[in-house]
Amino acid sequence: MLPGKKATLGRTNIRKKTNTSDKIKKDLKIIGNICHQCAVGIGQQINDMNRTNINLQITSLNSAYETKIEELSEEVWSKEKLEDLKTWWKIMYTKVQQARKKEDLEEINIAIEQCCEAIQGELKHMISSLLERSSRRVVIDRVIKKDNSDIILLNQRDEVLNEVRDYFQKQFRKRNT
Repeated sequence: MLPGKKATLGRTNIRKKTNTSDKIKKDLKIIGNICHQCAVGIGQQINDMNRTNINLQITSLNSAYETKIEELSEEVWSKEKLEDLKTWWKIMYTKVQQARKKEDLEEINIAIEQCCEAIQGELKHMISSLLERSSRRVVIDRVIKKDNSDIILLNQRDEVLNEVRDYFQKQFRKRNT
């Protein structure tokens, strides 16, 4: 069986960047838990400890997202309160989706900018890669030179370069026609 997470040796200090959508998602879970408590306990009494805890959560959500979720003032869980909490949950869910789309677009734009910079920096390599050109080069380190009946092997770098240059200049010179 494969491990669920990547195993590494030694200490690693890789922290995932916390996104705003992740924070909103945590707060969405809070509203979901309150909705669940309401759905399970419809018609049942709300104890004071639970009511104050939920009201604290609601006020923190209201201050964080500038919402107007009504605090619990009822003594008993009702279907009306459940429907109200569900609508707020749906509103927060759409907010999570919007934040995720915004973050995804930002990541895409950053990747596009990096790709464009890479293209501008190494345009020749990018085109060669797209055209699937081979990048093999021939390195000439020895040349055989024929002088009348003598055959001479040149292996000194400067001599090889001069001889190859002379040969190609003679070969590709402008011709009179």
